[in-house]
Amino acid sequence: MELRQLRYFAAIARHGTFSKAAEQVFVA
Repeated sequence: MELRQLRYFAAIARHGTFSKAAEQVFVA
């Protein structure tokens, strides 16, 4: 698993939804 995938997973877990997590990850 790549570090980037771990960051996505952590963001999804933190925000609870994929759309908000994706927003956070792609803007960052």
